[in-house]
Amino acid sequence: MKRVNVAAATVTLLAWASSSFAANQAIPLIRENEVAPGSAGEIATSLDSVTTNGVGGYAIQVNLSASGDAIWGSVSGGAPGVMRSEMQIGALLQTTFEFTIGLADNGSLCYAPTTNLLDPNGRVAVSGLDALYLNDTLVLNEGDNVTGIFDPNWCSTFNSRPNITNSGIPYWIGGAASVCGAATGNRALLAGNPPVSLFQGGDNIGGVGLPANTSTIDFDTKMSANGTHYISLVFAAGAPVANDNVMIIDGSAISANGGLLREGDAVPLASGGLAGELWSAFDSMNVTESGEYFVTGDTNAAVAVDEFVVKNGAIILREGDSIGGNIISGSIETGAMNESGDWAVTWDFGTPETLILNGRELLTEGALMDWNGDGVLDANDRTAPGDVRPATLVDFSGLAPAMAIGERDADGLVTVYFTADVDFQNTTSTTDDREALWAIRTHPCPGDLTGDGAIDLSDLAGMLAAFGTSSGGAGYTLIADLDMSGTIDLADLAGLLSVFGTTCLGF
Repeated sequence: MKRVNVAAATVTLLAWASSSFAANQAIPLIRENEVAPGSAGEIATSLDSVTTNGVGGYAIQVNLSASGDAIWGSVSGGAPGVMRSEMQIGALLQTTFEFTIGLADNGSLCYAPTTNLLDPNGRVAVSGLDALYLNDTLVLNEGDNVTGIFDPNWCSTFNSRPNITNSGIPYWIGGAASVCGAATGNRALLAGNPPVSLFQGGDNIGGVGLPANTSTIDFDTKMSANGTHYISLVFAAGAPVANDNVMIIDGSAISANGGLLREGDAVPLASGGLAGELWSAFDSMNVTESGEYFVTGDTNAAVAVDEFVVKNGAIILREGDSIGGNIISGSIETGAMNESGDWAVTWDFGTPETLILNGRELLTEGALMDWNGDGVLDANDRTAPGDVRPATLVDFSGLAPAMAIGERDADGLVTVYFTADVDFQNTTSTTDDREALWAIRTHPCPGDLTGDGAIDLSDLAGMLAAFGTSSGGAGYTLIADLDMSGTIDLADLAGLLSVFGTTCLGF
């Protein structure tokens, strides 16, 4: 991630927000070194990864000054608070939480604490066990017998990247060994309670004709909202090193325009490939219940054009493309997609990093941030009167996944959640920065009232039909209120006309 030192107090706001879409403003939900809302006065000393569910909820793994590692958030978008913290359950004492977590629609939490096994006198008998929990229920612990999941009498060696579907199915990456205490001999995508293996080393990769090797199953693996599909990156045993990475959905290689999403395979021209271009590496991913999928990565093309976003087999955005007059140049830091197919990435415009939603610039490093959460960007967005400047975004931060997208709400809007550092002293040092979990509620495709991804005459007609209405009145619709002012007026019409004839990517 790249930092930005903006010498002047005046900073550049995102291009489209400087016109009619200025209401798309990030608000802080929890701030580093301040009291965590809904806690018993505890200070949030650090923030990690964020997740969402399908009913407006969100959660983030944090460290609290008294409780230690905890999960903080809201099940359905209401008042947030501490959802879980380290505790003793039975003979197992939880010590730390892994940075990723999962939140289901019913509020169930999937998380992976390190545990210590206590003897009857409360002393540590065995320390550092890698466990997987669903709420208060231990699903699997390091050392447990995993006969029926792996080979007979194998032992669990690790449980990592906990997650959960919206419908409440826990899933994670688990490892096992033939002898307890030995090094991991195989790993798998595990799901459910009791757990079953959905895919593991030795399973055949459909469409490739080779089994997956035993160090397979990427940690970025995702399942769809109800668990119908999963998407993963696996490694083909016996394949050349330059051709062994394979993207799969439900155990079979992903086919796109006559080719496979496989390292070393040609990027089809119909997928947006360049002459002689080959797939090289794959990073963030997700899949929906309907089978739509999203993948980021890079190819063997020139460094100025190799990074990409793929949706449903097509490169919809790549390095070297322009957004709002800015050229994309650099690596994708993190990416996400919701069940509605809305996708977002944090990507570089050369030096500043940018949050992109459905191919539109949403927020860029260097922007002023509403640190005090009063809805106004002003001189009050400081931690102390002596701060050199108001809160200024300098880094999209956190451990991946450091960004998540909620589902479209009843108004057709989406909320993007992300962790980011802000600077108050106008220095290049990171030690004086402060981190927060931020949320932006926004139009998934500003100006697209019909939801087809294109801003055209049907959207203009919808805008004119709602023109002059206000919130609470007949005919008012928030999807047409582009600046979210509560009234559909000339500012909204101007906003639609400014993007008329354009499309959002991936619809």
